[in-house]
Amino acid sequence: MNSRELLELEQNPYILLFLDNLYKKRICEYHDLFNSWTNCFIEAGIQVFIVRKEIKDKRNLNPNFIYIDSCDNEVYSDFHIYQKKSIFGKEQIIYRSCFFVIYESKILKEFKRINQLTMEKALFLAIDKKNEKNNKKIKKMIDMNKKL
Repeated sequence: MNSRELLELEQNPYILLFLDNLYKKRICEYHDLFNSWTNCFIEAGIQVFIVRKEIKDKRNLNPNFIYIDSCDNEVYSDFHIYQKKSIFGKEQIIYRSCFFVIYESKILKEFKRINQLTMEKALFLAIDKKNEKNNKKIKKMIDMNKKL
């Protein structure tokens, strides 16, 4: 899957989460945090897509999320989460875990930290965007009623 395909997924709005390997403790904590918010995402009608770097993960996965395995390094580079670092003289590739709120093929916001506060902000942003069209329709109806 390439960057364009990730931005043009059917659901609008949606959350796109990038995780490294689910066998790392910190990454498991991020995954568990998203799992704890599952009911909120379902109630709000917000789909979560999780891009995992490691294909061989045997961890129990949440059936309410859609998992995308192993995208090209180009995708990680396009989303600015792919870095080359020199560690003890060896060049290594580092993948940051972060998530995005995407609406109509545009990134509304990138969240570089994964915690309760950013989850709340992302969910409210997605809900606001999802309800934006309905709010405009309601406002037009109210304006029409005021003219009568």
